[in-house]
Amino acid sequence: MSDVADFFDEQSEDYYGQGDSGFRRSHSITARRIESALSGRVLSVGGVWNQAGVDAGVDAGGVALTVIDISPAMLRPWKSRGFDSVQCDARAIPFADASFDHLVFPLVLHHMTDGSAGNAQASVGRAVDEAHRVLRDGGQLWISEFSLPATVYWLERFLAPATRALLSLANIPLVVMHTAEFYARVLAQRGFEPTVHRIEAKDARPTDLMRPVIGLPWLRVPRMLYPLRTVLIEGTKT
Repeated sequence: MSDVADFFDEQSEDYYGQGDSGFRRSHSITARRIESALSGRVLSVGGVWNQAGVDAGVDAGGVALTVIDISPAMLRPWKSRGFDSVQCDARAIPFADASFDHLVFPLVLHHMTDGSAGNAQASVGRAVDEAHRVLRDGGQLWISEFSLPATVYWLERFLAPATRALLSLANIPLVVMHTAEFYARVLAQRGFEPTVHRIEAKDARPTDLMRPVIGLPWLRVPRMLYPLRTVLIEGTKT
């Protein structure tokens, strides 16, 4: 994951300062749903769930929030605002069992690939295992993510070696998007009761422009041609 940490160290300023990505409306809906349910001790993995940027603010009232990330630069904005911040890998969280009431993965699991589609699936499993360990019984796991249709997911995994080679030309690590069904299955296999919420902003337009690749700010794709959709997967530790 060192290549991912280095990449986000370089991209942090652009990531937090980017304009409307075309998913801003659905991200705001997701953030409000998560915030309305949080209480007690909360761990957010890879930044914070509000993807509108650090200047938009995060409603963390009434909760004890800890943020972890592998990138020091990505942690800096949250640390400067007074949140507890720890640099670490989500697959090896340095907290004791049952330390948290809620854990949030905000648009981060698709970056845990270790360079291949197979490793990406295994990494999601390891991260969810750690989430299960550090959550108390009855604790809640929240995964804010993008979801692919099953046929596109198969094609993405088949083409992953070629995609990795192309992205490497711009020093961009491989990203692997998964289906909502994949996330739900991983949660169910690891002791969570999953619920999938498909998030769709009513005022989203087919012509909204997406930024499909962090690190290529010039690349924009109309929403109507982009197969990703926003989902929120909720899991209760059983």
